[in-house]
Amino acid sequence: MSLLDGPSFGAWVTSPDPVQAEAVAAAGFAWVLVDTQHGTVTEAALPAVLPAVELGGAVPLVRVAAIDERLIGSALDLGARGVVVPLVSGPDDAALAVRAAHYPPEGARSFGPARHGGHGSRTERPLVLPMVETAAALDRLDEIADVPGVDGLFLGTVDLGLDLGLGVVSGPLPERLAAAVDATVAAARRRDLPVGGVAADADAVTDLVGRGLTFLTVAADRAVIASGMARALSSAKERSDGA
Repeated sequence: MSLLDGPSFGAWVTSPDPVQAEAVAAAGFAWVLVDTQHGTVTEAALPAVLPAVELGGAVPLVRVAAIDERLIGSALDLGARGVVVPLVSGPDDAALAVRAAHYPPEGARSFGPARHGGHGSRTERPLVLPMVETAAALDRLDEIADVPGVDGLFLGTVDLGLDLGLGVVSGPLPERLAAAVDATVAAARRRDLPVGGVAADADAVTDLVGRGLTFLTVAADRAVIASGMARALSSAKERSDGA
Protein backbone atom coordinates (compact mmCIF):
# COMPACT_ATOMS: atom_id res chain seq x y z
CA MET A 1 0.00 0.00 0.00
CA SER A 2 1.38 3.40 -0.98
CA LEU A 3 2.04 6.06 1.63
CA LEU A 4 -0.33 8.31 -0.29
CA ASP A 5 -3.25 5.88 -0.60
CA GLY A 6 -6.22 7.34 1.14
CA PRO A 7 -7.10 8.48 3.43
CA SER A 8 -3.56 9.32 4.55
CA PHE A 9 -3.00 12.16 7.00
CA GLY A 10 0.07 14.25 7.64
CA ALA A 11 1.11 17.42 9.42
CA TRP A 12 3.22 20.46 8.66
CA VAL A 13 6.39 21.13 10.59
CA THR A 14 7.41 24.78 10.24
CA SER A 15 9.81 25.02 13.19
CA PRO A 16 13.49 24.01 13.17
CA ASP A 17 13.18 22.44 16.64
CA PRO A 18 13.78 18.65 16.33
CA VAL A 19 12.10 17.93 19.67
CA GLN A 20 8.95 19.59 18.39
CA ALA A 21 9.20 17.70 15.10
CA GLU A 22 9.45 14.40 16.95
CA ALA A 23 6.41 15.27 19.06
CA VAL A 24 4.37 16.07 15.95
CA ALA A 25 5.34 12.78 14.30
CA ALA A 26 4.64 10.80 17.46
CA ALA A 27 1.01 11.94 17.40
CA GLY A 28 0.43 9.19 14.86
CA PHE A 29 0.66 10.93 11.49
CA ALA A 30 1.67 8.71 8.57
CA TRP A 31 3.97 11.40 7.23
CA VAL A 32 5.19 14.85 8.20
CA LEU A 33 5.82 17.61 5.68
CA VAL A 34 8.76 19.78 6.73
CA ASP A 35 8.31 23.22 5.22
CA THR A 36 11.41 25.03 3.99
CA GLN A 37 9.43 27.37 1.74
CA HIS A 38 7.37 29.36 4.25
CA GLY A 39 8.35 28.03 7.67
CA THR A 40 11.47 28.83 9.68
CA VAL A 41 13.13 25.51 8.82
CA THR A 42 16.35 26.22 6.97
CA GLU A 43 18.38 23.73 5.00
CA ALA A 44 20.87 23.72 7.90
CA ALA A 45 18.13 22.46 10.24
CA LEU A 46 17.14 19.47 8.12
CA PRO A 47 19.88 17.09 9.39
CA ALA A 48 18.30 17.31 12.87
CA VAL A 49 14.62 17.71 11.96
CA LEU A 50 14.28 14.84 9.48
CA PRO A 51 15.67 12.12 11.80
CA ALA A 52 13.45 13.50 14.58
CA VAL A 53 10.39 12.95 12.38
CA GLU A 54 11.48 9.36 11.77
CA LEU A 55 12.14 8.85 15.48
CA GLY A 56 8.55 9.92 16.10
CA GLY A 57 7.35 7.22 13.71
CA ALA A 58 6.40 9.20 10.59
CA VAL A 59 7.82 9.41 7.08
CA PRO A 60 9.64 12.73 6.48
CA LEU A 61 8.79 14.74 3.36
CA VAL A 62 10.14 18.20 2.55
CA ARG A 63 8.49 21.09 0.77
CA VAL A 64 11.46 22.68 -0.91
CA ALA A 65 11.66 26.45 -1.33
CA ALA A 66 11.72 26.43 -5.13
CA ILE A 67 12.07 24.30 -8.25
CA ASP A 68 15.79 24.04 -7.73
CA GLU A 69 18.06 21.09 -8.51
CA ARG A 70 20.36 21.71 -5.55
CA LEU A 71 17.56 22.18 -3.00
CA ILE A 72 15.74 19.05 -4.13
CA GLY A 73 18.86 16.89 -4.16
CA SER A 74 20.02 18.21 -0.80
CA ALA A 75 16.67 17.54 0.92
CA LEU A 76 16.77 13.94 -0.31
CA ASP A 77 20.43 13.48 0.63
CA LEU A 78 19.58 14.65 4.16
CA GLY A 79 16.87 12.04 4.62
CA ALA A 80 13.62 13.22 3.05
CA ARG A 81 11.67 10.37 1.47
CA GLY A 82 10.10 12.75 -1.01
CA VAL A 83 9.70 16.37 -2.04
CA VAL A 84 6.71 18.62 -2.50
CA VAL A 85 7.69 21.15 -5.15
CA PRO A 86 5.94 24.54 -5.19
CA LEU A 87 4.72 26.64 -8.09
CA VAL A 88 4.88 24.00 -10.80
CA SER A 89 3.09 25.65 -13.70
CA GLY A 90 3.83 23.31 -16.57
CA PRO A 91 5.45 20.05 -17.68
CA ASP A 92 8.93 21.62 -17.94
CA ASP A 93 8.78 22.56 -14.24
CA ALA A 94 7.62 19.06 -13.32
CA ALA A 95 10.32 17.45 -15.45
CA LEU A 96 12.99 19.58 -13.76
CA ALA A 97 11.77 18.43 -10.34
CA VAL A 98 11.85 14.77 -11.40
CA ARG A 99 15.28 15.18 -12.97
CA ALA A 100 16.63 16.70 -9.74
CA ALA A 101 15.20 13.92 -7.56
CA HIS A 102 16.45 10.89 -9.49
CA TYR A 103 19.88 9.52 -10.25
CA PRO A 104 20.92 8.81 -13.86
CA PRO A 105 19.68 7.49 -16.17
CA GLU A 106 16.23 8.64 -15.01
CA GLY A 107 17.54 11.99 -13.78
CA ALA A 108 20.61 14.06 -13.08
CA ARG A 109 20.91 13.89 -9.30
CA SER A 110 24.46 13.65 -8.04
CA PHE A 111 25.15 10.72 -5.70
CA GLY A 112 26.18 11.79 -2.21
CA PRO A 113 23.81 10.75 0.60
CA ALA A 114 24.57 12.59 3.83
CA ARG A 115 22.67 10.27 6.17
CA HIS A 116 23.82 6.87 7.43
CA GLY A 117 21.52 3.91 6.92
CA GLY A 118 20.73 3.92 3.24
CA HIS A 119 18.98 7.26 2.76
CA GLY A 120 19.59 8.44 -0.75
CA SER A 121 20.69 5.05 -2.01
CA ARG A 122 20.23 4.22 -5.65
CA THR A 123 17.59 1.62 -4.75
CA GLU A 124 15.30 4.15 -3.10
CA ARG A 125 12.66 5.91 -5.14
CA PRO A 126 11.81 9.32 -3.71
CA LEU A 127 8.32 10.74 -4.09
CA VAL A 128 8.06 13.74 -6.39
CA LEU A 129 4.89 15.75 -5.79
CA PRO A 130 4.43 18.92 -7.85
CA MET A 131 2.14 21.55 -6.36
CA VAL A 132 -0.80 22.76 -8.42
CA GLU A 133 -1.22 26.34 -7.23
CA THR A 134 -1.29 28.57 -10.30
CA ALA A 135 -3.81 29.30 -13.02
CA ALA A 136 -1.16 28.30 -15.56
CA ALA A 137 -0.94 24.83 -13.96
CA LEU A 138 -4.69 24.37 -14.35
CA ASP A 139 -4.34 24.91 -18.08
CA ARG A 140 -1.68 22.19 -18.30
CA LEU A 141 -2.83 19.60 -15.78
CA ASP A 142 -2.72 16.70 -18.21
CA GLU A 143 0.78 17.59 -19.37
CA ILE A 144 2.06 17.88 -15.79
CA ALA A 145 0.49 14.57 -14.78
CA ASP A 146 1.97 12.92 -17.89
CA VAL A 147 5.57 13.66 -16.90
CA PRO A 148 7.30 10.34 -16.09
CA GLY A 149 8.39 10.24 -12.47
CA VAL A 150 5.61 12.41 -11.09
CA ASP A 151 4.14 10.41 -8.19
CA GLY A 152 1.13 12.56 -7.39
CA LEU A 153 -0.17 16.13 -7.34
CA PHE A 154 -0.44 18.38 -4.31
CA LEU A 155 -3.04 21.14 -4.40
CA GLY A 156 -2.10 24.52 -2.96
CA THR A 157 -5.59 25.96 -2.74
CA VAL A 158 -4.62 29.19 -0.96
CA ASP A 159 -2.12 30.29 -3.61
CA LEU A 160 -4.38 28.93 -6.34
CA GLY A 161 -7.23 31.04 -5.02
CA LEU A 162 -4.98 34.10 -5.04
CA ASP A 163 -3.87 33.43 -8.62
CA LEU A 164 -7.49 33.02 -9.68
CA GLY A 165 -8.32 36.42 -8.21
CA LEU A 166 -10.36 35.03 -5.31
CA GLY A 167 -8.21 36.41 -2.51
CA VAL A 168 -7.24 34.32 0.52
CA VAL A 169 -9.92 31.65 0.72
CA SER A 170 -10.96 30.21 4.07
CA GLY A 171 -13.93 28.01 4.84
CA PRO A 172 -15.90 26.25 2.08
CA LEU A 173 -14.35 26.35 -1.38
CA PRO A 174 -15.92 28.88 -3.74
CA GLU A 175 -17.31 27.39 -6.93
CA ARG A 176 -14.35 28.33 -9.11
CA LEU A 177 -11.81 26.86 -6.72
CA ALA A 178 -13.89 23.73 -6.19
CA ALA A 179 -13.96 23.25 -9.97
CA ALA A 180 -10.15 23.56 -10.04
CA VAL A 181 -9.85 20.87 -7.36
CA ASP A 182 -12.16 18.57 -9.32
CA ALA A 183 -10.23 19.15 -12.54
CA THR A 184 -6.95 18.28 -10.81
CA VAL A 185 -8.40 15.07 -9.38
CA ALA A 186 -9.81 14.11 -12.79
CA ALA A 187 -6.46 14.63 -14.53
CA ALA A 188 -4.65 12.62 -11.86
CA ARG A 189 -7.16 9.77 -11.97
CA ARG A 190 -6.65 9.39 -15.71
CA ARG A 191 -3.06 8.48 -14.85
CA ASP A 192 -3.75 6.61 -11.61
CA LEU A 193 -2.00 9.29 -9.55
CA PRO A 194 -3.03 10.38 -6.04
CA VAL A 195 -3.89 13.97 -5.18
CA GLY A 196 -3.15 15.64 -1.87
CA GLY A 197 -3.79 18.98 -0.26
CA VAL A 198 -4.34 20.97 2.89
CA ALA A 199 -7.41 20.57 5.12
CA ALA A 200 -7.84 23.37 7.63
CA ASP A 201 -10.57 21.64 9.65
CA ALA A 202 -12.82 18.59 9.85
CA ASP A 203 -15.30 20.01 7.33
CA ALA A 204 -12.48 20.49 4.84
CA VAL A 205 -11.38 16.87 5.35
CA THR A 206 -14.90 15.67 4.56
CA ASP A 207 -15.13 17.87 1.47
CA LEU A 208 -11.69 17.12 0.04
CA VAL A 209 -11.83 13.36 0.66
CA GLY A 210 -15.27 13.39 -0.95
CA ARG A 211 -13.77 15.12 -3.98
CA GLY A 212 -11.16 12.39 -4.34
CA LEU A 213 -8.11 13.64 -2.47
CA THR A 214 -6.30 10.81 -0.73
CA PHE A 215 -3.53 12.46 1.32
CA LEU A 216 -4.02 15.58 3.40
CA THR A 217 -2.18 17.70 5.91
CA VAL A 218 -4.60 18.31 8.76
CA ALA A 219 -2.49 20.25 11.26
CA ALA A 220 0.49 22.60 11.49
CA ASP A 221 2.78 22.72 14.50
CA ARG A 222 2.72 26.48 15.09
CA ALA A 223 -1.06 26.80 14.71
CA VAL A 224 -1.79 23.83 16.99
CA ILE A 225 0.58 25.10 19.68
CA ALA A 226 -0.95 28.58 19.54
CA SER A 227 -4.54 27.33 19.69
CA GLY A 228 -3.75 24.77 22.40
CA MET A 229 -1.99 27.32 24.58
CA ALA A 230 -4.88 29.76 24.12
CA ARG A 231 -7.40 27.09 25.17
CA ALA A 232 -5.34 26.17 28.23
CA LEU A 233 -5.10 29.82 29.30
CA SER A 234 -8.81 30.42 28.71
CA SER A 235 -9.72 27.32 30.73
CA ALA A 236 -7.45 28.38 33.59
CA LYS A 237 -9.01 31.84 33.69
CA GLU A 238 -12.53 30.39 33.68
CA ARG A 239 -11.71 28.03 36.55
CA SER A 240 -10.04 30.76 38.57
CA ASP A 241 -13.00 33.12 38.07
CA GLY A 242 -15.34 30.47 39.42
CA ALA A 243 -13.18 29.55 42.40
